[in-house]
Amino acid sequence: MGAQLNGHIPVSCGKTPDEKEVGPLFYWNWFRVSDYFSSPMQYHHRYEILTYILQGTMEHDVKGKVYRVSRGGVHVLQTATGVCHQERFLGARAHGFQIWFDPKRPQSVRDLPRHRGYHSSEFFVKQKGGVRVRQIIGDNSPITLKTDVSMIDLELEHRASTSLTLAPFRVMTLFIVEGQGNLNDGLGHFQKGDFVVVYSTESDTEAVHLQTSHNGYLRAVIVDVRRDDFT
Repeated sequence: MGAQLNGHIPVSCGKTPDEKEVGPLFYWNWFRVSDYFSSPMQYHHRYEILTYILQGTMEHDVKGKVYRVSRGGVHVLQTATGVCHQERFLGARAHGFQIWFDPKRPQSVRDLPRHRGYHSSEFFVKQKGGVRVRQIIGDNSPITLKTDVSMIDLELEHRASTSLTLAPFRVMTLFIVEGQGNLNDGLGHFQKGDFVVVYSTESDTEAVHLQTSHNGYLRAVIVDVRRDDFT
């Protein structure tokens, strides 16, 4: 039996088991590769596709130009008027996230396609008191999308905790990569593989408090988008 590309997909076409839409975020796949895998050539338009590599290496071939990104790296494909591309994953147990956004802006289908790979060293990392934050999209990030979105890779060490701010009209999605923890001082418990969605109200800023369980470790990739981008 040949190599396989397997995935855990908490968001697909705006549908999850518990949520009907997550703003402009309409596809999120935690993919895992058993060995070398090459996708067929694919065509997309309009969407912004971000691939974040957690382990292994990916080659992204866009019209003959190949970007190679490895652990901690990101490839961004803004398909706009349309583009063909192909993905190749190298190394046993390569895995990461592929997240799709729909900018929902008329201009997004008139722009020329853009694509670029970013290495791990290009991303700003802030570390303090057992809390480590890598800014994938947002302030101090080299990535700029048409979609209004921020994205971080958050790690909490032994007994660490942190509070994140969720502005009005926004929704925060959290995919738990490793470990387990609690949300808002025990209001919710989660562990590896869980997908958590937190909505703000229409008028108030929400504080989202995260902490590790017991003496453990927690790693979560967190995406924050506007709720009304689909209206």
